[in-house]
Amino acid sequence: MVIKIFYVVIAIFSVAMVFLSVQTPYFEEMFKENLNVSNLEMQGVRDYQVGEKITGEFRAKNGIRYKDRDEFYEFDAVILDDINHTISSNLAVKKGNDIKFSGSAHYRNSDEIDYKSEQITYNLKNKIVRSDVPYTLTQGENKVTGEKISYDTKNKKTNSKGIHAWYYTQDKNSSN
Repeated sequence: MVIKIFYVVIAIFSVAMVFLSVQTPYFEEMFKENLNVSNLEMQGVRDYQVGEKITGEFRAKNGIRYKDRDEFYEFDAVILDDINHTISSNLAVKKGNDIKFSGSAHYRNSDEIDYKSEQITYNLKNKIVRSDVPYTLTQGENKVTGEKISYDTKNKKTNSKGIHAWYYTQDKNSSN
């Protein structure tokens, strides 16, 4: 009797194993989903952009490289061009040609343009700095606040939406 029970259990086990072996494992789909594992982690990042001369310096406290993007924390960059550009933020994410600066993002250049926002995006290909969230821009004593801004660094043109501006001029009749 015990042997018959043993054979029945073995038969059921064999049928179950054959059934399971022809099915796709249930956990395969779990690993196909957007698995976000870093490829590389960096500490004390300092990088230089070099052509005929050094044209840029990039610093970050740490960085993480993923398959589709790079993330840098406490980021600061200086780009030496016909105009010197400096940009800093708590977080910088490079994805494709765009670098998105988030958290106390601050852009300034040697033309005395200085603007702050919670989020700034810089396109490496067309050299445009933009922000789709409220910002504050200053140049000398002049001040502009607005909803959106786009600054073309090549053509030195600024486009903005929903602005309030304070522009100071010197009176020609005054001695100051």
